[in-house]
Amino acid sequence: MSNTDKRIKRAKNKAKQARLKKQKTQERSNQEQVVCVPPDVAEMFQTLPSVSSEYEAVPYLKKHVLSGAVLPHDVEMSVAILYVMYGNWRVLDSDAMYLSDLLMVAEQITEHPKFIEQFYQENGLLAQA
Repeated sequence: MSNTDKRIKRAKNKAKQARLKKQKTQERSNQEQVVCVPPDVAEMFQTLPSVSSEYEAVPYLKKHVLSGAVLPHDVEMSVAILYVMYGNWRVLDSDAMYLSDLLMVAEQITEHPKFIEQFYQENGLLAQA
């Protein structure tokens, strides 16, 4: 192996190590970010039905998201994030959660058929009112 080949190989390894170090630092900072439930959202949570596998609170959370002054880019994901925060707040009596855990569970919830059914239910609030 020539010196040029060795130099190229060392440069590639050094670049790879720098890239991996940057990625690990980013993952660590994401893991350490804590999201807390704001007081106005906690008040809204008190009016919602209990947490269940039927996702009964989803239409109310969707209505809350849509009534905001600024609509989020992804309404479905915003509702899922609120639902996870609501479940954590109601079941664990905790208003704080790690951002990475919150996003992971919210992504899983958006794929659940019952969540999708409740999210796209148009007159669910009218039937229960």
